[in-house]
This record gives sequence, structure tokens and C-alpha cells, in this order.
Amino acid sequence: MASNRETLVQDVLNWLEKHPNILKSDYPKQEPIKELEQILENAGISNWELGPHSEPDEADRFLAVSPIGVDTESAKSFRKALLEITAPEGWILLPFKPRKQWNQRIVRWKGHEIDASDWQFQLYEYDDGLFEVVLVTPLPESIPASSYDFILATVLDSELGEEVVTKKIYKWCVEEPADAPIHDIGDLVHVIRL
Repeated sequence: MASNRETLVQDVLNWLEKHPNILKSDYPKQEPIKELEQILENAGISNWELGPHSEPDEADRFLAVSPIGVDTESAKSFRKALLEITAPEGWILLPFKPRKQWNQRIVRWKGHEIDASDWQFQLYEYDDGLFEVVLVTPLPESIPASSYDFILATVLDSELGEEVVTKKIYKWCVEEPADAPIHDIGDLVHVIRL
């Protein structure tokens, strides 16, 4: 008899096989997405992403299963088992949300479109190789300070990829500029690397 973990892994595989064209429309149908969301939620995974894969010779679409928020042993076991299997043709399973291939650095948040294209940062590298990232570009006044962390984390994940953010960034915040070099957003990927 299959364990709950094995059943859930098979449910994800079945979903991927059943929906090879899920990303073909501009607005994927919500019902299949909600179905996948429910399977992953049942496995203890709340942080995941579907998208077109940037390496089409490997696969043309991905399912990324983030380690963020995977707190229980059963969720960790499911994530590990899922990432060890062979994905259906055309799919790749990723252990982190990948870096975005975005031309416009737009973050959508509660009805706002925040353009991060001109954002500037100060970076502080510590002896252990970790970085503190300080956004020195003011955010719009309509954005409450309590949301800065989420918005900045979204931009960093998109610009650098979740793995780099998880493994190389100790802290991020929004502050007034200090007496330190200032970097454009496009510089981050060249400075902060695994």
C-alpha cells in the first residue's frame, strides 16, 4: 500500500502529465491551478511556482517547490521525494523559485504596480560571505512600511533567484543611503553569487 507521501507525489505527477499546456494561455484556467495548490497544500507546501523554464533544451516549463515554510517532517519528506523523481516530458522540478527573466521589473502588490527598474541598493558583505542588502530608493508613500519587507523580498527573489537569496543574503531592509557605494538593481546578480 502506498504511503500518503507517495500518493501525493503521484498526484503531482498526474497533474503535470494532465496539464502540459497550462502555461500556453495568457491567463491559465484557475481550476487546474487550484487543484495543484490543494495537492501541494495537503503535502504541507505553501510556497511554489509554475512558469516557463529559461533553459528550453532541458524543459519548457517548471514547477518550483520552495523550501520556505516547509516546517514539518512530512512536508520535508514529500518535498525531497518529489524533487528526486523524474518529471514528465516538458517539465522540470526545481528546488527553488528561479530567477525571473523579466524585462520590466514590475511588482504587483494589492492593486499597486511598483516599478523596481530604477531601484538602487547598498550592499554590505560580511566575513562569512553573506550580504546585507539595503534598498536606498524610497518606495511610494502609498505603500505602508509594514509591506516593505515582502515587496523587497519579492524583488530580490525575482532578480537573483530564491536559492541565492536563501543562501547568500543575511538581511534586507529599506533605509536612507549611508556613505557606501550604490548599486543599480542590475548589478545585484553580478555581485551576489553562489
